[in-house]
Amino acid sequence: MLALGGLPEGDFALISVLQALSVWSFMCSWNALNDYLDLEIDRVNRPDRPLPSGAISEASAKRGIALMMTLSVSRSQALLRLRAARWGELRDGTHH
Repeated sequence: MLALGGLPEGDFALISVLQALSVWSFMCSWNALNDYLDLEIDRVNRPDRPLPSGAISEASAKRGIALMMTLSVSRSQALLRLRAARWGELRDGTHH
């Protein structure tokens, strides 16, 4: 935003939103995956955490991890399609 001197507009705004959603969902999925993989350790050392305490079931954790990973990948794919289309417009001289 500093380089643009303000908030992005048009395609740049969409690209920024898609990138932010992709990164956010990626970080959510990997943090949740880390918690899931550390479940046995947390049962001993941090039994108050949501997974070891049973506040969140293992099945719910797996669904949440899969959902966030899917969201991250789908936003990345949308971003790549948008960038490819924009590159084609720039290359062909058809950008408005």
